[in-house]
Amino acid sequence: MIAHRGRPDQGVTLLSNSHTVSESPRDGVEELDDLETVLLVDDNRLVRDSLVMMLEDLGFGVVEAESAQEALAAFDASGHIEAALIDVRLPDMDGVELAARLRGLRPDLPLVIVSGQPVDAAELTRIPGQPVSMLLKPFTARQLEKLLYAEPPPN
Repeated sequence: MIAHRGRPDQGVTLLSNSHTVSESPRDGVEELDDLETVLLVDDNRLVRDSLVMMLEDLGFGVVEAESAQEALAAFDASGHIEAALIDVRLPDMDGVELAARLRGLRPDLPLVIVSGQPVDAAELTRIPGQPVSMLLKPFTARQLEKLLYAEPPPN
């Protein structure tokens, strides 16, 4: 698991496994623990890198995982993940199944499922709790921002 926050003009804060960040690269820059943090799960490194930049530009901290098992371990190790952005196709588990497992651990976790192909709405009903947001690739930072900052719809 790799967690990080930063922009080239502000320095970068790195967090590996369950270590905590104790120093900020610059005065006035928020610590990782003070940010709203998104668990990003995608097995494609290029896609993940692009989404990390997008999320950081939107002001989020990011915890990355390239597999469902890595995501579950990261979620378990972190006490401050506020949302998850999950690719539907992962090498070790379907993204919808991962989303259901994460909701089993935290029923109010906001989830965004991303995919290059439409996902059947009936499949998304396998995920317990509040409705799940869906984004089709490619998408813009503005579309992602709207979903991450939106109020959850009533059940």
